[in-house]
Order: sequence, then structure tokens, then C-alpha cells
Amino acid sequence: MYSGLQQTPAINNLHERLQRGTAGPLSPGDQPNGSANTQSPPFPPLLQGQQQKPIPPTEPQLQARQVAFGQALMTTLQPLVDDFHNGLRSKFDSIVYLKGTAADLFAEHNVQYRPCHLTPFVNQLDTIERAKEEAARLGEQNSSRQEEGGEATGNTDNDQKDDGKRDNGDLLDGDSTGEAILFLRCLLGDPERLLNDLSLNRHSNRKRAHSPSGEDKEHKKPKPGKSKFTWLTDETDEEFDLTPRHLEILKLVENHSRDIAECVRLVTNKCNVPYFPPDLWKSVLLDRFIEFEDILADDELPPVSIAFDWYAGWRAYSNALTTIFPSRAAELRKYEQHISYIFRTTPVSLHSRVLAYDRAVRKFVGSRRSVLFDELGKFQHYLRVHVDIMGESVVGRSGRSRSQRHRKRASNEVCRNWNNNRCSNPNCPREHKCFTCGSTEHRGLDCSTSESLSWQYKSG
Repeated sequence: MYSGLQQTPAINNLHERLQRGTAGPLSPGDQPNGSANTQSPPFPPLLQGQQQKPIPPTEPQLQARQVAFGQALMTTLQPLVDDFHNGLRSKFDSIVYLKGTAADLFAEHNVQYRPCHLTPFVNQLDTIERAKEEAARLGEQNSSRQEEGGEATGNTDNDQKDDGKRDNGDLLDGDSTGEAILFLRCLLGDPERLLNDLSLNRHSNRKRAHSPSGEDKEHKKPKPGKSKFTWLTDETDEEFDLTPRHLEILKLVENHSRDIAECVRLVTNKCNVPYFPPDLWKSVLLDRFIEFEDILADDELPPVSIAFDWYAGWRAYSNALTTIFPSRAAELRKYEQHISYIFRTTPVSLHSRVLAYDRAVRKFVGSRRSVLFDELGKFQHYLRVHVDIMGESVVGRSGRSRSQRHRKRASNEVCRNWNNNRCSNPNCPREHKCFTCGSTEHRGLDCSTSESLSWQYKSG
């Protein structure tokens, strides 16, 4: 076996020791060729007194330790909470057991103790205790009602059968113990949310307990019976002369009224809407009358003239209205031309009459779904009362002074008798031109610019 090696005393000695089973490291004298100091030991000895530094754990190792500690904490401490829920221990004893068991876990996993580790479990104990007290209070109320001869409110026949099966540890009134424990275990990491959910659940059970039928039904506000309304009749489009434009606006207003607060919020949060007082958007969405004074309340500029104030208020109002009802742009433009012409053909001293007429028209349109601004024929009465020279409003305010006005003032006015083909004065101081378009070629009765301004000059 060793025929290839040089037979030396050291080799022979090693061969004998291997056969006897007592082979060990060679002594310095047994080294081949006597070279005792030619080779150094394979591993140098550690320096005397030097200690190795511990290797810090890696991130995955730390996460694994935390997961293991959390699982151990949950599986060990949660049964102690369940024992309190089932009535096996008092709350004080449960807290003592929690702290003692947790101390052993902290030492076993080499984790520093922090109060936050026990907070979720202690919160469970508090919640269970409050729920038991609430259930006991409701039970006393039901017992007192039964003694008075009335049926315990909130308990159906099935509930009464289940009362014998429920122990004193029911967590929530009307809820099963398993559902409550599921809440506690699933939401352990968020005790505030757990308490909120349990509080809401108790509140709903309390409402169910006070309901006359004992059923879990939401109390809804009763709706009125529309069939009993004497004023709610079937309206036909022909009866009120409703055109597709009227119906479109009616549907939009009806849709806005379903949740007007949400509509106002959406409009005011848009960036492409024109400026308009925020508190007036509700009236625009519902197509209601708006005072121009309210629109111009934020305007710090002094008023230039009465007509200028009207134009400023109307432009702001019409811009807001066309934002909500884009199809009404032509309608509003026609009405603006109508009022503008009345301003031009009326002395400045009488512009207040035009403003009164406009205000009456806007209130009328805002209170009716069957009237639009360009339907000038429906404003006949208001024009006669406020603008016409013989109107009730004009006579009531300036009947005596009308005969004393200077003749030159009348020269700036349009002759209504001429427009009605009734002027017989060859020296009439008023202008003989169409009241509608200003043309001298035809009278107001024959004007085709507006379909219905001819009624303005009829005496009726």
C-alpha cells in the first residue's frame, strides 16, 4: 500500500499507529526530512483576548422575526380575550394574564416590551365590557315592558326562542357572537375603526329595538299620494302651448331640482363658467327670478346710468343662464334687443318705467314654465301698465304733471297713435316711425321684425 513512499522511520511509525488505530498528528521529530519548522499550521490561532463581532441580521431575517412574533402574540393572547368574552375570567384577571403571558413572549423572542403591543387586546376587553353593559340595560328595559303587559319591543318570536341559547357573553345586542369575534380578529390592527363599527352596529340595533314591528327596516319618510292631489292634473302640450323648447327647459329644471345642492357644487367648481355670485346659482339652475341688485352687489364701481346698470346686470344674468341652458342664447338676445329699443325710444327721465317693466317680465317668466323671454306677445299687460303713456302705473305716479310737461320732451317720443293708424294731428310733435324697428316706411301694426309687437299699440 505504501510501496511508493520512501521508507523512513517516521513513515514506518505512522504505518504502525494507523494499524493500531492510534494515529494522531505527527510530532516535530517525525516530520519528513527533519523539517520541523518548514510548515506553519493551516489555521493561525486567534489572538488572546480578541472577540468576534456579531453579524447583524439581514432585512428578510428581521421581517421573518417580526412575522413570527406577531403570529405568536396573536395565537397566545387572543384566547385570553375570548375567555373574558365567554365569561371565564373577569376583566382584571384577563389583563393580568395578558401582561404575564406577553412578558414571556417578549423574552422568548428577544423583543423589547412596548405598551402598543397590548393596546389592541385591552381595547377589545373594553369594547366587550361596554357591549355587555348595553345588552344588560336593554334586557332590563324589555323585562320591565313585559311586566307591564306589553310585548318586549324589538324581540320577535324567533328572538325569544334564541334567548335561552345566548349566554351572558353576547357581545352585541342582536348580533351573533361569531360575527362579533370575527370583527375583533379581523380589525385587530385598527381598534378605532373596530370601535366605530361596533358603535354603529349598536345604534342600528337600538333603532330596531324601538321599532313597533321589531323588524330591521329603515325609517323612510312617507311619500304623499299623488293621486289625491286635486291640483295635479294631466297637462298636455297643446293646452299650455308648450313647444319642444319649453319641454327641454322643463326637463332640465326638473333634473336640477332632484339634487340642487350637488348641482350648485358642480357648477361652482367648474373653471369655465362665467363669474356669478355663488349664492345665486341655485336660482339660475331652477330658472327663477333674480334681482339685478343682488347680481351687482359686489360691483364696487359707481353706477353710470340706469340703463347702464340694467345692461351690466342683464349680461351677467344671461351669461349664467346660457351656461346652464345653452339653447336659450337666441331667446335672451331677442329680449335684450326688445328692452334696448324701449330704452332708446324713451326719455332718460322715464327709464325707471322701463326697469319696472323689465322686472315684472322677469318675475313672470321665472314663475312660469310655459313662458320664454322671446314670447313678447305674453307681456302685453306689463307693457301697458309700466311703459304706455296711459298706463296705470304712469297715471298713478305722474298724472297731474303729465299735462305740464314741456312740448319739446314729446318730440323725442314715438307716436303710438300713428303706429295704430289713429293719429290725425298734422303737427304731431312725436316721431312717426315704427315703434318696433324704427322704420318710417311702415307702422307698428305692419312691422314684420317681431311677430307680436303690434299688440303693444292696440287699445284692447
